[in-house]
Amino acid sequence: MTEGPIESGRGERRRAGSAPELLSVLSAGLTRDDVEVVLRPVSGPTHAATLTAAIERIGGVAGTSVSALAAGELRIVVRVARPVSLGSELRRVLHRRLRTCAVMDGRFHVQLDSATVPAEPAAPESAATPGENGGTPDESPADHTMDTVPGPLAQVARPAGVRPAAAPRPAAQDPDAPAADVMVGALRSMTDVSMLVFDADLRFRGATGTAHEQHGYTPDQLVGRSAPEALTPRDWHRFQDAYRAAVAGRTTVLEFRGADETVYEYTCSPVLHRGAVVGGMVVTRDVTALRRDQLLLSELQEVFELTFDHSPICQALLSPDGRWLRVNRALGELLGRAEPALVGREAHEVTHPEDRRVEQELVGDLVAGRRDRYALQKRLVRADGSAVPVHVRMSAVRSPAGGLRGLIAQILDDEVLTRAPAPRAVR
Repeated sequence: MTEGPIESGRGERRRAGSAPELLSVLSAGLTRDDVEVVLRPVSGPTHAATLTAAIERIGGVAGTSVSALAAGELRIVVRVARPVSLGSELRRVLHRRLRTCAVMDGRFHVQLDSATVPAEPAAPESAATPGENGGTPDESPADHTMDTVPGPLAQVARPAGVRPAAAPRPAAQDPDAPAADVMVGALRSMTDVSMLVFDADLRFRGATGTAHEQHGYTPDQLVGRSAPEALTPRDWHRFQDAYRAAVAGRTTVLEFRGADETVYEYTCSPVLHRGAVVGGMVVTRDVTALRRDQLLLSELQEVFELTFDHSPICQALLSPDGRWLRVNRALGELLGRAEPALVGREAHEVTHPEDRRVEQELVGDLVAGRRDRYALQKRLVRADGSAVPVHVRMSAVRSPAGGLRGLIAQILDDEVLTRAPAPRAVR
């Protein structure tokens, strides 16, 4: 696979800039770190692939790794590139398929509506008679071939009670690997990813997608051969640690550039069954557009930071209970206080005592959801004890469910406005 990795290890992905983080501190509902999502009921690999693809379409999700698929339950590790309201996004992308979504023990537990769970496609039944191929009338030749695969890997590829979907087998397919074919066939519709499946002996059992083909590896060259044998010496030296980490139960995320400067994310993760590692999978994604968007977002966040810090208008971010989270330079100069002296303190402490009652009523309306913003003429008290008339505009930041996450304040001083004789709300 061409150029060397430019990032490695979990947690070494590019972090988003600090502008969204300013607002994220207003909400405990944002997911900032990798998290496991548990979905049930899941009918089989095809259904699991559909759910995984839906989750990967969430903005801010850098990728996913399937940690387990068994007994109607799918466990996915979701990697996030920036803070994301994962609960709300899961409800959005799953829509009518979702019944409940709750966070327990640090995991998102998603209960799907059983009426929307599709039946896993069944393989055509053979016309075998009792005793033919050593089986019963209810068993197909495919089921007997399944028995030649090591039990745990077969169960990962096909949960108990779910028959494999018919899928074309690569010409050089190892005859002992039909179970992996089921997994591979289920993923053929996912055109934006490529996947290699290997067992605990590092032997490739299935391949799907096009990314590895763009780097000179066809399924015929890979399936049935061990990774050290199938890969070039250069590529094996580059990725061997990731393969060995997967069969040891660890996930590795790398990025590398192709000859055409295309950026690929390479995730090598273990496949688990009942807590035991039975193999691994490599998921390769073209993330060129994503990285380009992240770079643009980072630049926009830098512009936000500069605009906030150097604006001639006093600006501040406040917590839902009215404490300063961040103030800009103009507000600090107006009050004669440095930012560290304000952050964490209650905002009403710098409001003139005679003007506090009116604003407290307006803030109460924001908290109760009766209004989303207000404007108020009042007086602030400087560090030297002098009062300065200002015009305050306060806006609420709300979650998709309507809960208050925090407040954004803009304050104009008497250089812009004429002092009002008494505080009054401007509706």
